[in-house]
Amino acid sequence: MFRAAAALRIRGHHAADQLLFRHSAVPRSYAFAHVCMQRLMLVALGGAFGSVCRYGLSLWTLQLAGANASTPLRFPLGTLAVNLLGCFVAGLLAGGIVRHEWFTPDVRVMLLVGVMGGFTTFSAFGLDTLALLRRGDIAMAGLYIAASVLCGLALVALGWWITSRGAA
Repeated sequence: MFRAAAALRIRGHHAADQLLFRHSAVPRSYAFAHVCMQRLMLVALGGAFGSVCRYGLSLWTLQLAGANASTPLRFPLGTLAVNLLGCFVAGLLAGGIVRHEWFTPDVRVMLLVGVMGGFTTFSAFGLDTLALLRRGDIAMAGLYIAASVLCGLALVALGWWITSRGAA
């Protein structure tokens, strides 16, 4: 029923890795260096585009909600909009790649790592969590969700504490 589930079951690989390199031979020697450099450039270009899109969507969302410098929102609506849209687009791309073999490996890298990575890494979190749930590893999915959210929040607080210790 779901070809995506079969494609996401390869042991030892994350869901995004499997989508990116599906049906692509690993290049060797000089060609390997060339392909790596080419893909790095595609990731960089895609990341720049994704970052600009993230900024634009955040501003547009805040403007629609009536926020401004003197009346900021209490809820991070712009970030939520970006993260949710990013998850939806990542799901569309992943489904199309797995079911319909959309895009070449280079374009997949540019879109999933570059554009989506610049737009939101929350989409990768969503894809990896879905892969764990689809393969029936509910406990690992729960652990991944808890570790990502709780440890991420703790590390943000630690970073904040470290850099603000000397402030008056």
